Amino acid sequence: MILWTYFVFLFLIKGSMSAERTKDKMYEAIHGAVACFRRLNGTHQFGCSSHRSGNVGVIYVVDEKNDLEWLLQDAPAQPYTAVIQPDMFNKNVMLKLKESGKVNGIILINNQTTLPQSFSHEDTCPNRYSGLSSLENQTCKDESPWNPHGTGLMLVDWGFPIFYVRDPDSIQKISDCFQKHNSNLEDHLGRSLCAIETNAYMYAAVDSQTCVRRSSMVTNFNPVRVCDPLGDRNVWSTLFPLPREHQSNSSYIVLATRMDATSMFDGVTPGARSPVSGLVTLLTTSSILSSMVNDSMPKNESKNILFLFLNGESYDYVGSSRLAWDMDRGAFPIKLEQISAFIELGQLYAPDRNFFIHGDSTELASFTKIIARQGKAINLNFVDSKTASLPPASLQMFKRFYNSLPGLVLADFANNFTNRYYHSIFDNSSNMKYKYANGSEIDGNSVQVLLSNVSVALAKSLYNYLLNEEYDGIVEDTAPLVDELLHCYLESSDCPIFRAATAPGRRSSPAPPSLYVGVNNWPNVGTSYTAQTLAYLTGTLMLNFSETECHPRSEDKYMYQYTWIRGSNAIPPNTNENGTCYRSTCNYSIAVSPAFEIEDYDWSSGKFSTWSESVWKEFSVRIFLRPSRQHEIATLCAGLVVLVLSFIVVHFATSRSGTLFCNSGGTNTLVAGC
Repeated sequence: MILWTYFVFLFLIKGSMSAERTKDKMYEAIHGAVACFRRLNGTHQFGCSSHRSGNVGVIYVVDEKNDLEWLLQDAPAQPYTAVIQPDMFNKNVMLKLKESGKVNGIILINNQTTLPQSFSHEDTCPNRYSGLSSLENQTCKDESPWNPHGTGLMLVDWGFPIFYVRDPDSIQKISDCFQKHNSNLEDHLGRSLCAIETNAYMYAAVDSQTCVRRSSMVTNFNPVRVCDPLGDRNVWSTLFPLPREHQSNSSYIVLATRMDATSMFDGVTPGARSPVSGLVTLLTTSSILSSMVNDSMPKNESKNILFLFLNGESYDYVGSSRLAWDMDRGAFPIKLEQISAFIELGQLYAPDRNFFIHGDSTELASFTKIIARQGKAINLNFVDSKTASLPPASLQMFKRFYNSLPGLVLADFANNFTNRYYHSIFDNSSNMKYKYANGSEIDGNSVQVLLSNVSVALAKSLYNYLLNEEYDGIVEDTAPLVDELLHCYLESSDCPIFRAATAPGRRSSPAPPSLYVGVNNWPNVGTSYTAQTLAYLTGTLMLNFSETECHPRSEDKYMYQYTWIRGSNAIPPNTNENGTCYRSTCNYSIAVSPAFEIEDYDWSSGKFSTWSESVWKEFSVRIFLRPSRQHEIATLCAGLVVLVLSFIVVHFATSRSGTLFCNSGGTNTLVAGC
């Protein structure tokens, strides 16, 4: 009966009790934290890493210059983790914190309503050691850089973790803990302090050559990978299908843009002005051109347009260098010598409606005259930038392989970037003043109308330049299309265009797609969205094709690709789950640097990109209460006392074991009165 009562008691209290480890009670997790991580090139390592077990520092909030001076000169309870706002996240402050030796971690927060005047993690001269800089007078000068607001923070080896915390509740949690325990600066040694543990340990070190060698070592144990080459896929398509047989007299006009962005922090690469403005413009232009031509129109197989979406351009032109290398060695269906004009779209947000042409405009004088005329008709100005060198652009890599290539870059700047947030966490929709119209009337001064007009001017100019005749048809208003594309890339992947361009049954993330190139082992979702959207906007609906029939035939060769997607009937959410077949010329090419494939490559030569990314296990941030120095000393002393007493007790018991224990029959037995 007693035993039965005991089991009933345990059953009743089981629901009201939960096991929790002591260490879990000590720590409180910080959610929404993203980490700076380590990247490497052929000669150096850059970025951040914690110790293997994480870094622990006392929280100190740096709001102004006086706070910074106290931390650098007077703070006694080091190491500290500095919590700073974007205004303080500049090279001057960051290097002071690094060199002080008192800081072993930094937390960037943003709970202000206004953005800093400028915020760019990139170098003042992006990709300064690649492209044409080593061959011609293309070197960016520090006194007149392309990116004057660049801090170069991504190109520093910090040696400690840096996290960006976006979650308002977590920011408030850190602030409250600091105010309650750490705000009394006069007594940092005499009391318990709020501390933070940041864990972002990186496995790779030294440089890409070293980490690639370590990753390829053959052992009897499980292989250990410590880094991966940066890379993914390029996306390309042609206005007309490629001929079945190679024709040496064919010529191609290339319309290209970059597809990737970057920043210091993992997963935070909004890239609104670069690359989304150019990316959306190219998608819209390709859609307009596809509607201008049709199957009944006579096609001149000797002239065509190649649409290029290049990946990894933020890291010494990964995608363009690989594609130019493939073209040069005949591993791509189009050769460099067949390109008659290369037109690249850069950053294209120009509220003043002035766009600049970079490059030798005399090589493409007829095209520049055409686009200037088309632009003037819709109140856009396309003018010569009159700069001596090309800005950071994919065209540089193609000209490096084929120097006589005629090429231009269209951008919203003349001598330097007007984008104050280039390659940073703040190059988002607000940087272009974008507001999703969602089917309602679009303001005539909005970025949607601006990019739509640029797309129309481009499409009509290319049509004229390609076919030597004016387009006399009517171009539909493409501002709603631009509005939807910007919504997809900047606000949510679960958008009408992406839903229509993806396979039935696939559910998209409510977050926008990552525009960071990533590593070659993991296909980038953003690249897939771009390719499928291009196929959807430029492809042909195959009405009588089932899902099993939606694939290339032997006679198609590489002319066409077939994609099974929801299609235009899927614009309302959760409709047309049966899918439709689209035929297009859209395709992929490899966007991984040749440096990782060329045997015995000279990693310090600078010919190709050598960027790689470290492998890591996990990122975590958590706060806890660290005891005071006196408390720690008292705990240590108490432990030593207990240790000494234990030795004394053990020695006493051992030396008097004959008295304390009676030895009978080989068994020690305690007997009273023995």
